[in-house]
Amino acid sequence: MHETLALIGGATSLEPYRILNFITQIAFLAFSLVFIANLLKKPVRSPVWIWFVALCVGVWLWVSGRLMESIVYIFIKDNAYYVFAANYQYIGLSLSAATFFMWNLYVAGKGKIADNIAFRIFVFSVPVSVTITAFTNTLHQLFYTKLVMGEEVAHGPLFSPLIAAIYAELFAGYIIAIIDILKKREKIAIRLLAFSAMPLFPVIALTVRMFTKVDQFDVTPMVAAVSFFCLYLVVFRYKYVNISKASIDTIMAQTAHCVLIYDKPAKRFTYLNHISEEKYLLALTELAEGNEFAQHTGNMGKDSSVSWECTHGGYDFLITCIPYTGREVTLVTAIDLTEYNRDIKTLNEKITSLEKANKNLTEQSANIDAYISALHGTGNLRQNAERLESVYKNTNSVFKTIRENLISFTEDTDTDRQDALHSTNMKLASECLLEIRETIRGLQ
Repeated sequence: MHETLALIGGATSLEPYRILNFITQIAFLAFSLVFIANLLKKPVRSPVWIWFVALCVGVWLWVSGRLMESIVYIFIKDNAYYVFAANYQYIGLSLSAATFFMWNLYVAGKGKIADNIAFRIFVFSVPVSVTITAFTNTLHQLFYTKLVMGEEVAHGPLFSPLIAAIYAELFAGYIIAIIDILKKREKIAIRLLAFSAMPLFPVIALTVRMFTKVDQFDVTPMVAAVSFFCLYLVVFRYKYVNISKASIDTIMAQTAHCVLIYDKPAKRFTYLNHISEEKYLLALTELAEGNEFAQHTGNMGKDSSVSWECTHGGYDFLITCIPYTGREVTLVTAIDLTEYNRDIKTLNEKITSLEKANKNLTEQSANIDAYISALHGTGNLRQNAERLESVYKNTNSVFKTIRENLISFTEDTDTDRQDALHSTNMKLASECLLEIRETIRGLQ
């Protein structure tokens, strides 16, 4: 992991190999920054792309820790800085293993597993545990019992289990990649070589250093560079890995509409996205087994599509079918209109009740007009006529307000504001009718 894995004599002197290590580490980190910057310029950012960038950052942090150690040996020569540099390397090392594992899940089309929050917490609990244990070692001595610059390291009881957890995640990602490669049988030799570079080259380099006690020239930057470049070429440049399918599967799992592939001869769906299986499986199975597809798609041309509305399993759907050229399968989208249709029905009921109230007000207004005309024909009921005139004006004002609210009601799409307008109109109509009845009762 770092230069304290073996006994180093004369560590505080300026050996030539440390200068060479310093140069190679600087070169790798500069190359990595340019490489990551170019990746960030890509307009399409799929989960495969995101986790590959995260993997690049993890390895960059690992090698930057190696550079810190070289700087300490060459320039600072202080044990406190050396301990920090040694611990810092484990951030990048453990993060690289976790992100490599997650990246391979997406490459293999296992995005549903990788998207699970609990699973992600489990995976990243390893780098968190390693980092916390390493940086708090002075309190408990569980990671190291001895870590002194230029002397052999003595490891604590938690060192081996935590390192084993890092390697477990690294090789779990590697195994997922190998299974996916053998299963798909596409460019097997090239893909096996490229995906073997990332876990095997660093492990071989670290193993040689640990067991041969050769801890001078640092091969980490070169091993990391070769591994990265192999993965980048095989996945992004030459596209020997079908990352489009992995990305599309992730997108389809997140969409709120049903996306399906319908096999005409078999009368069944051969593909259903996540929401289709989780929420609408019974309704869509009923749809597939009926005769609707044959009725609606029988005369569908090769370059045309057809849509219709139907009800199955208690759901209202808008079905759209697009044929695959030269195949007996159809791309199907199903949009759930159940809630939309229910809202339209409720809106129509409210409009009907408002129109009924408006009709009642109009009839009462006509009665008042006739009554006022009769009162004006008599000379002895001026006081009552004035009273009715006031009611008449008030009724017209209320009628006008209700009409304006009706216009706003039909134009507004917000359900809460529609309910408020409806309540206001009903209240105004009720109060106006009450005033009219009381006035007529008084006149009688």
